[in-house]
Amino acid sequence: MKYEILLIDGPYLAHRSHTAPYSLKTKSGLDATMIHNFIRSLNATFKKFKPDHVGICWESHGTQSWRRLLYPDYKPSGTIEADFREALNDLRVLLHLLKIKQFYAPGNEADDVLCAIVTQHAKDRSAVIFTRDKDLMQLIYDPEPAVHVWDGKQIFNEAEVIKKFGVTSYQLCDYLSLVGDKVDNIPGVKGIGPKNAVKLIKKYINVEAIPIEEFPKGDDSFMEAINAKRLITLNYEANVQPVFKSDITFQETIEDILNKYELESIKEKLDEYKKIGGSE
Repeated sequence: MKYEILLIDGPYLAHRSHTAPYSLKTKSGLDATMIHNFIRSLNATFKKFKPDHVGICWESHGTQSWRRLLYPDYKPSGTIEADFREALNDLRVLLHLLKIKQFYAPGNEADDVLCAIVTQHAKDRSAVIFTRDKDLMQLIYDPEPAVHVWDGKQIFNEAEVIKKFGVTSYQLCDYLSLVGDKVDNIPGVKGIGPKNAVKLIKKYINVEAIPIEEFPKGDDSFMEAINAKRLITLNYEANVQPVFKSDITFQETIEDILNKYELESIKEKLDEYKKIGGSE
C-alpha cells in the first residue's frame, strides 16, 4: 500500500547503525560507522516506501524524561561514548542541511514524539514507522488511513500484531503491563506470564477491568500492572517541536561533514540522498 508518511525512530536507527558488525574509521581514527549506516538505511527505506513526507523523531536530550521521574529505574542509561555523541550531533546537522525534518518533545522520548505526530498531525494520512520497538506497535491501525510498523524486514499490521502477541494493537499496552518489558526495565506483574496475560486480556479487555482475585498478590499485583501501564502508555499529547528552526544556519556545509567522516560513497550519491528531504 502507499504510505504518505515515513516516520523514523531516530534513537533506534542510530543505535543499530552504530553497533553494526563492522566499523568505518577515518584516517585520524574518527568513527564514521553510525552516520554512514544511518544515511544509507534511511535512503533504502525511503526508496522502498516512496512516501510524500519523511520525519525523524528523537529523544529530548537535556530534559528529564517524565517516565524516569515516575520510575527512577526506568530504562537504565549507560555511558554514551564521546565519539558516538559527536557523530550524533553531526548527523542531526547533516539531516537538517539535507532538509529532512526532525522532531522532539521536551521531557518525552522518541516513542512519544512518534505517537503525537501520528495522532495529532497525521490523522488522515497513512503512515509507516521504521522501528523495532514493540511499544510502538500499539499505534498500529487498520484500515486506511493505516498506521503500520516496519522493522527492517517485515511490515506489521493488525493481523501481524495478533499473530505475534495474541492480542490486538489496542490491547498491547495492557499485555505489556502484565508481562513487563525487559528492554525498558519495566517488571510487569510477578507471576503472570505471556500465556496467562493473553488469556486475561482476551477475557477482560484491559488491565483495569481484571478482578483483583485474578492477580497473584491481589492489590499489590494490580498496582504493579497499573504502574507499568503508566510507563508503557505513549504520550499522545507530547508537545512536538522541530529539532532545528527552519531559518537556523550552520557554519558547516554538507560537504564539510561528509569530508570530516571521509564518506566519499555518500558524496557520490548526494543528489539521491537530497531527494529524501525534497531538496534535490
